[in-house]
Amino acid sequence: MRIEVRLFAGLRELAKQKAVMEDLPSGSTVADVISRLSNRFGQEFQKQVMGERGQPSELLRILVNGRNIASLEGVETRLKDGDVLAMFPPVAGGEMKIASYNGEDFRIEPDVYEPAEDTFLLAENLDVRRGERTLELGTGCGILAILAAKAGARVTATDINPAALECARANAAAHGVADRIVFHLGDLFEPVAGKRFNLVIFNPPYLPIPDQDSIGTPLDLAWEAGPDGRAVINRFLNELPEHLAPSSRALFVQSSLADVEKTIRALEAKGMRVEIVARRKLSFEELFLLRASASF
Repeated sequence: MRIEVRLFAGLRELAKQKAVMEDLPSGSTVADVISRLSNRFGQEFQKQVMGERGQPSELLRILVNGRNIASLEGVETRLKDGDVLAMFPPVAGGEMKIASYNGEDFRIEPDVYEPAEDTFLLAENLDVRRGERTLELGTGCGILAILAAKAGARVTATDINPAALECARANAAAHGVADRIVFHLGDLFEPVAGKRFNLVIFNPPYLPIPDQDSIGTPLDLAWEAGPDGRAVINRFLNELPEHLAPSSRALFVQSSLADVEKTIRALEAKGMRVEIVARRKLSFEELFLLRASASF
């Protein structure tokens, strides 16, 4: 039985690369794999992973094919040929979280935007098609890029936050799609200048923040959008047509806090057809999912 093991953060420094186990007996468990890794990497690995009773630390996160398993109870999970096992040690300086969608789990680092209602509104309506050149702007933890890659798209994902890209790469590896997504650090379309796509996905910052109240850290930039909530969306709308292939489309979230009608008018003025695909009412705003189709 062949198992692919992905080790992250401090664990990755021990392994230097992914570990592939070709000769595991059928019916082997996660605990069996951990035992073999301990033999391979020695005491330092055991110190990071194993507790005093020879069990994995309760803070260790273990994912099998992208699904989170409890570190103590889940070590007896039986593995199948071709499974991808990922292990994440505790995060220094902050609490690592797990976000779940449709039974799949995604690691969220302390300085990375945590998926919320806007993310899931996009995920529920992600109409990506096999083979499409797909771009996600502001990928965050990578959840949408990973879902698109699993659907068969050829994905490029960008983010202005280095911590987000590191987190997204780790999640892509844990879900077995690292070879289907190209990640770039940069602001909006800057890293993909001159390239066009069949589908552009974006969950933009849209929270109105007066300039004097702006914090401006990479994490805060995930929601800060200037006094009228349109500092980022306006730039996105201006640059979008230059990155759409013929008969392509963009799928993005817009909030009632940031003048949805203005966005629709701007796109229609560029010759694009716009429709509201879905909407979700929250306590202090309403979220709209817009699809803009290009006929050029």
